[in-house]
Formats: sequence, structure tokens, C-alpha cells
Amino acid sequence: MPLQAQIYRQHYPSRVRGRLSSTVGMIRAAVAASFGYFAGLWLLDPGCGLRSTFLVFSVANLGKLDVPGYE
Repeated sequence: MPLQAQIYRQHYPSRVRGRLSSTVGMIRAAVAASFGYFAGLWLLDPGCGLRSTFLVFSVANLGKLDVPGYE
């Protein structure tokens, strides 16, 4: 979130910036909690193999790749 904080600081006044960053933080926490819950249910399924688990986590990590041209 440090990069987002810098963007928020440059483009939004402090009153809006606090509300925006707290909203983003709450949404991130809710998405992480729901993903953890449903991923846990999925892993408890006897038909779920490790191959599909590794596939899901590898696709999820693609979002962490650097995009050329963006700093």
C-alpha cells in the first residue's frame, strides 16, 4: 500500500484521502478473509488435488508481476 498512499497523497486532499485509504483497507481485508474461507472449503474437498491448488496459487501470483512502463 505504500505506492497507493503516495498516489493518494498527490491527488486527494487529506479528508478524502483518509476515507479512501480506510475503505480500500477494509475491502482488501474482506476479500482476503472471504478468499481464505472459500479456499479452505475447497481444500477440504476430497476431490481437490495439489495440482489444482498449485495452479490457483500460480495464477494468483501473476498479479504480482511488474508491468513494463509503470513505475
